[in-house]
Amino acid sequence: MAAALTSASEALSETGDANAALAMAREALPLMQKQGNVGRIAACHAVLLQALTVLKADSLGAEIVAASAADDPNLTLSRRAQLLDAIAQALAAQGRHAEAYQELQRANTLRAQSLDRQRVTVMLRLQARYEDARRGAETAELRRRSETAQLALQAREAGQRTLWIALCAACLLLLGALVVLAFGARHRRQLSRLAMRDELTGLPNRRAIRSEAQQQIEQALRSQIPCMLALIDLDHFKLINDVHGHATGDAVLKALASASKLALRTQDRLGRLGGEEFLLVLPGCNAEEIPALFARLRSAVAAIQIPGLPADQPVRFCMGAVSVTAATGLDVLLSQADLALYAAKTAGRDQWAVC
Repeated sequence: MAAALTSASEALSETGDANAALAMAREALPLMQKQGNVGRIAACHAVLLQALTVLKADSLGAEIVAASAADDPNLTLSRRAQLLDAIAQALAAQGRHAEAYQELQRANTLRAQSLDRQRVTVMLRLQARYEDARRGAETAELRRRSETAQLALQAREAGQRTLWIALCAACLLLLGALVVLAFGARHRRQLSRLAMRDELTGLPNRRAIRSEAQQQIEQALRSQIPCMLALIDLDHFKLINDVHGHATGDAVLKALASASKLALRTQDRLGRLGGEEFLLVLPGCNAEEIPALFARLRSAVAAIQIPGLPADQPVRFCMGAVSVTAATGLDVLLSQADLALYAAKTAGRDQWAVC
């Protein structure tokens, strides 16, 4: 009964009926736990994660913890990979992309190990078949001396058929290996994009933009060229979300990302730190250029028509900038930029300041 419920919930999850899959998985899970069937328990957790992810349920975080606890080393590799895939999707849905990246890596590793075992099993079977056929051919050769020429011809034909079977099987195995390599490469590209890009704006995420800032700081200090870092914070962003809805708030974030492509130089990099806060890396820029840069970016943002936002309420932001100086770390520079940002907001918003 419990196994039937688990299979039904997996099938419902595949058809897209998340509510039905959720109900059946919840009914099956206690029965599986009572039986101690770790494979079916993992399957139930995978279905629960998929359904809760689709439904964007509040209990998704708790289910991630429960599903992680169900990752038993005694599970089959394919079942563990299925569970880790579901955990990664749930983590990504919560914006926990670094953890999602780690779980996807683990799932990919387990799938590769499973495929390696399958390949070894197939090769051993082929080798056994080939050895059996070879021994049969040798026996037939011994018999040939006392049998007619027709029997010898039949033995040779049997050996040739065996060789063709082995050759065809080897070709299929090679083709399978190529498919696995192609899938792995595509999966690695997906993981790389997930780890380094902000899903909403397409800008570098917090991890990526901090890494870029650190590289530019080191380059500026080595080459003795100017470099600026600037924090950007949207004015009254919470009010926009509360009054016009989160969809409009998302459109505002995307507008800033689009405007940056028009207003910034080729070497400048804008990334999203989180919420309505962005980090701007400006290699080769000095403090005297900040007013003009702020004006260009301000005009570019104002020129974008944002759905859901009245035309008489243009998007405004504040900027706090700091110059890179010798022996100053990234965190210290960001703290100084944050002080400048606070000064700009205190001055009445829609302002810039340099620390």
